[in-house]
Amino acid sequence: MQCYAGPACAPCRTVDSLYTLFRTTYPSDTPSISSDVDTAQAQKNTFFQNFMNNRLGFNLQTWQYMQFRDSCAAHAADTAITSSCLPTTIAHLFKTGGTDAMADIRRTADGGYIMAGQTTASGVGGQDAYLIRYDSAGTVQWAKTYGSANDDFFSKVRVTSDNGYVAVGTTYQSSTTKGSVLVVKTDAIGTTLWQKRSHSMYGGKGI
Repeated sequence: MQCYAGPACAPCRTVDSLYTLFRTTYPSDTPSISSDVDTAQAQKNTFFQNFMNNRLGFNLQTWQYMQFRDSCAAHAADTAITSSCLPTTIAHLFKTGGTDAMADIRRTADGGYIMAGQTTASGVGGQDAYLIRYDSAGTVQWAKTYGSANDDFFSKVRVTSDNGYVAVGTTYQSSTTKGSVLVVKTDAIGTTLWQKRSHSMYGGKGI
């Protein structure tokens, strides 16, 4: 794991041993790769990442540690001698050529992940709402932008029962208007099935 303090990398066995120590010491505070804001799980995740960061000198989030452990499990035969290093921000792994910011990540049924955020890489308008889908090996399956000719971004994404995705964020119809709620439903490969944007439909004046 790449960091800005402490050792440059931590081997799988070090991260795993600290994870085991945490679970043994705090059995009721099991970390999870995802959690919603203001939930008990979010507090547990913060507790876990502080525990790990204090011991390793990193500045990582819980989902990054959990994803790293998944990667170690996929290469269990050589974890005793191999140090696997991951960038501290996921955007370093999936660089579009623009300015990228990811706001949410969810695990998918096949062990991969869907990420939601924004990018300026497409060259259409300012920033575009952005989804990235990648598999358990970290290979990008698809990455697509959504929204209008002005600024748009996604702040949340969820996996739906049909293996598609629904993403929620904000869109700006023009440079002078307040943002409207943007909801986009896609299929499993990111093709838009429908999208809705409105101030009044969701009861707000913009977010």
